[in-house]
Amino acid sequence: MKKLKWAEMPNFHASSRNLYYYVSDDNNEVRLGGNFKQHKNLSLLIVYAAGHLVPATQLALSRNMLGDIITKNALQCHKADGKCSLDERVCAAMNNCTGHGDCVQGRCKCSAGYFG
Repeated sequence: MKKLKWAEMPNFHASSRNLYYYVSDDNNEVRLGGNFKQHKNLSLLIVYAAGHLVPATQLALSRNMLGDIITKNALQCHKADGKCSLDERVCAAMNNCTGHGDCVQGRCKCSAGYFG
């Protein structure tokens, strides 16, 4: 990704990270499968517990991912409440920087005099 030459790359890097939920094959349960970010026609999906051969170890997730791309042209949030923002969850877990900074894309930007 670092070597990719694309005028939109700064916007891709600035885009928010989202949790990728998929519908399981065995009981139609919505499960967490990874996280992703996307901008325009570039998507990066990190699949949890997959190794190098994603379709062999995460078949249902692979089907959901391909279905998203083929039918919607982008990865989708499959969670019923639509809350898939990883950045928002990280900020909440850090208590929004405990009031001593701003949480931006899941990272604290500390106020003057604070660090962490």
